[in-house]
Amino acid sequence: DAKLTSLRLPKGSEHLIRLLEARALDANHAAFVATAYLAGDLKPVDVFLGDGTSLVRLEGIQLKVKSVINPQETPGPKPYGPVEPLAIGYPAWIWLAFAAVMAVGAAVVARKVKRRSEHRRLKDTLAAHPIVGSAYAHFNREMRLAGRKYPPRSESGPARDYVAELDRAFRWLVARELLVPSLEGGPHGALAELARRNPKAHRAHAQVIARTLSELTRALRPGAPVTMTDGQQLAELCRKAADAIRDAGGEARA
Repeated sequence: DAKLTSLRLPKGSEHLIRLLEARALDANHAAFVATAYLAGDLKPVDVFLGDGTSLVRLEGIQLKVKSVINPQETPGPKPYGPVEPLAIGYPAWIWLAFAAVMAVGAAVVARKVKRRSEHRRLKDTLAAHPIVGSAYAHFNREMRLAGRKYPPRSESGPARDYVAELDRAFRWLVARELLVPSLEGGPHGALAELARRNPKAHRAHAQVIARTLSELTRALRPGAPVTMTDGQQLAELCRKAADAIRDAGGEARA
């Protein structure tokens, strides 16, 4: 009637099996419930059964442990597939700020490229229209030719054509003297380029150039009334502006 109270394994094999519950014990038979960490056929070991007062050694016991997991219902582990790069999210304002910086940078680069292209094109244009002598002397010759071509004899003369000659002569003077794109358009583009390339020349010439080009542009607008008297006044304005550019001296020139 001894009661099974323990199951012991030799030193070094304690991890193989552990007694959970004793079912029966007699001289020829012992039944107990145990658990193991490994499944399958284990190597033969010596097992010690005890009832609290004595131990019985069972030599060469073959242990076979079955897993409670059905391998057909629960397949074994499978290897992981290829791991793709992790996507790290950033706040929307970071992307907006990045896009704004890129847009500003692209605009600055595009503006510089445009200015260089315009300056190179202006030099090519000036090289294709060479003159003899200085730009100021050439301007005065053009003004004299225009005055002879369109004499101020009456109010019914071709005033608009005369003003167009004045406009062309003055624009070429500014372009040759200051190397700014003044051959077409209003004064703003030429003055902005002059301010960027030569601030001293801009301070010396900006006011007179802006006034002269503005008056010429206003007179040449479609439908604008213009007389030969207006033309003579504009011619005098162009001469004074040319004299101011010449009198400013080399230090104020681009």
